[in-house]
Amino acid sequence: MAEVEIESTPGLQQLFRDISPKFNPTETENVVQSMKRNYGGKFNLLDNQDLLSCLELLEKHGHVSDNKLILIEEFVVLTISNKESQQSIKETIESFKASRQAQVGPEKELQARHDDIKKITKKLETGHMVLNLFGSAVHCGAGKGRQELESSFVQFLGRLSEFDCKDKKTALKLLLTSRTQLQDTKKVDNFEVKSLESSSSEKILLSKGITNVNTHQKDKLIGISKGIPLLLKGLAAILRQERKSPDDLITGVHKGQAVASKKSKSEEDAKEKTFDFQEEGVDIGQLSAIREMFDTLPTDRLKMSAVSISLFCGPFSVSTAAKVLSISQSEALAQLEGLVTGAIIFVVNEEAKERMYDIHPLLRKYADSIKDDAKFLRDYMEAKGRFHEHFMSNLGKLPNI
Repeated sequence: MAEVEIESTPGLQQLFRDISPKFNPTETENVVQSMKRNYGGKFNLLDNQDLLSCLELLEKHGHVSDNKLILIEEFVVLTISNKESQQSIKETIESFKASRQAQVGPEKELQARHDDIKKITKKLETGHMVLNLFGSAVHCGAGKGRQELESSFVQFLGRLSEFDCKDKKTALKLLLTSRTQLQDTKKVDNFEVKSLESSSSEKILLSKGITNVNTHQKDKLIGISKGIPLLLKGLAAILRQERKSPDDLITGVHKGQAVASKKSKSEEDAKEKTFDFQEEGVDIGQLSAIREMFDTLPTDRLKMSAVSISLFCGPFSVSTAAKVLSISQSEALAQLEGLVTGAIIFVVNEEAKERMYDIHPLLRKYADSIKDDAKFLRDYMEAKGRFHEHFMSNLGKLPNI
C-alpha cells in the first residue's frame, strides 16, 4: 500500500501511539476496513494493519479532535474482544481527556455570532413573548402559502398570549426562525440574522487542517457561500477531506451553475422531483454548492444514508438510524459521524446523555429531491418501508386514550 502523509497534533498523536498497539491483527484489520467502507478516499490507501495511520487520518479529516473522541470511544474501542484490553484503552482515553480539559474548550462554531447571541439573549430575557429570527442567512422555507400561514400563526399567538396572561408565574418564550419579518409587532419582536462578514466566513472556511487555499480561491468560495455558515462548513469539509482541490471545487460549482441556468422545467425528467431553489431562498450558486456537498461524499454508503435520512423530520438517535438503514449500531454511528464531519447532519446537543442527530431543513429538502435517482431509489424505498414499520410499531405501544 502507498504511504499516506499525515500530520497530527502532539497530544492526539501520543494517544494514538498509546492505544494502537493494544489491538490484535484481526481487530486492527476490522477497524481499518470499516473506515475504508464508510469513508473511502485516502483511507483506501492504508495498509489493513496500519491502525496508527488510520487514527491519524481520522483526525486530519475532522472525524476526531481533542474534544471529539466519540468515534474512537464508541466504535474503534468496541472492536476489541478482550474486556481487560478494552477497559485499559478506555482508561487511557479518560486520562487523555482529563489532561486536556484545562487546555481545550468546546469548539467555538458560534464565535462569529457572539454579538448576535448576546443581543438575542437580552431580547429573550426582557422583550416580547415571541422573538422571530429572520433574514437571508436563515433558511427555513417559505412556500406559496406563507402569508396564509403567517396570518394563522398570528391568531395562534393571540390565543397563546391569552393563556400566558392568566398565569402570571409563566415565563413562556418562543424563538422562531423565518426568512421574513413578522408584522404583528405587538406580539412579536424581530431580529435580523445577517450573513457573516468576510473575516468570520474565513474562520469557518479555513478551519484546522486546511492550508492549501490561496487568497483568490478563498474569496471565490466565500462569495459562493454568501457568508452562510451552513454552506461554509460544507465547502470546508470538502477541502479538509481532500475530496476536491480548491480550484476543482470552484470549477464544479460554476459548472453546476451553468447547467442549472440552462435547464428549463420542460427539460426536467418527469421522475425527478424539482428542487425549487428560489422558493427555498438560495441562488443557483448556493444550490450548486449544496449539490457538491452531496455529490463529493466519499462513498456510496454515505450518499445513500444521507438521502435516506431525509425521512426524519426531527432529531433521531443512532439506534433509530440503524433500524431504518438496516445496519448495526456501530456501523450507523460510523456513518452518522461521517455525515456530521461532512456537514450534512449535525449533533443536536453534544452534552446530552443520548447523542441525537438532525439534518438542516434545506439539506433535507435537497436530499428528498434526489431520492428518485436510480442510484438511490431502491435503497430509499426499502429504508422508507423500515421507517414506517418502526414508527408504526412505536405508535402501537402507546396506551389507548
